[in-house]
Amino acid sequence: MTAKILMRQSFSRTTNYVFKDGRSEVIDSRGILATDPLTAASSFNVQAMLHPGVKRPVGHICISFHPDDTSKLTNDLMVELCEAWMKGMGILDTQYLLVRHYDTKHPHMHLVFNRINDYGELIPDKMWYVRNERVCKEIKRRYGLTFSPGKQSVNLDRLRTSDRRRYQMYLDVKSALGEAKSFAEFQALLSKNGISVSIKRSSKTNNAQGVIFTRGDYSVKGSKLDRSLGLGRIAKHFQEIRQTEQREAQRLHMTIPEQEPRSESKVRDLAAGLFEGNLGKSQEQDMKDPPKKKKGLKR
Repeated sequence: MTAKILMRQSFSRTTNYVFKDGRSEVIDSRGILATDPLTAASSFNVQAMLHPGVKRPVGHICISFHPDDTSKLTNDLMVELCEAWMKGMGILDTQYLLVRHYDTKHPHMHLVFNRINDYGELIPDKMWYVRNERVCKEIKRRYGLTFSPGKQSVNLDRLRTSDRRRYQMYLDVKSALGEAKSFAEFQALLSKNGISVSIKRSSKTNNAQGVIFTRGDYSVKGSKLDRSLGLGRIAKHFQEIRQTEQREAQRLHMTIPEQEPRSESKVRDLAAGLFEGNLGKSQEQDMKDPPKKKKGLKR
């Protein structure tokens, strides 16, 4: 189960989309007349007038399920799952429309709700994306739903051009990260796929804030592709590889200096320097080995 969060401006456009002739079914609604797209949109708009000036009063959520769960997903269960998701997200006391679609292999439904609740209050969307991930996982565990293997299972043919470009970037960067044993090797593998790497820095402190991947005219921050591809996570990944090599060398009685733990900010800055290729030998050594203690002078 995954829930894709979309914020819309127009109820009429959203209801026109979710009502697909012959390929959709209204399975639940609250506070609206759900006979047709126009009537449903009119019901939503009346309540939205209780809080005028909100640019995006439309909540539109596409809730999808793994194909392996198809046999158990009755309309009643899908309604129950949607209600559990809304409760977990704090979306209460408001109008909504729930429509099941039959136009794809995987079961899914579209939830349209009014961000202006029954009392004329705006339903806040703070931390929705973080909360959504947690709520979906809780519901899957509670109802015994299938956990997807992840982004690698996405059907590229069904993606829009912009989403396909972003997803292909994700696959290439993720593949290079899994294959590389060092920053230099990581960059070399990316370069073979036409991807360059740059560092986003703070305009005030010049501290590294993130890594940006670019191919042609398309650029995206690593953490936007996936949380595992942020600069801090990448730096930690290669640091763990180095530590594993050290432990293996020690097991074989080889003398490779132990790496001291470093703060996340220091690891991130050192990683940024390696990406940018502007480290001096002393800094590069610092990334690999800790400074040796000076011996005291004999008296």
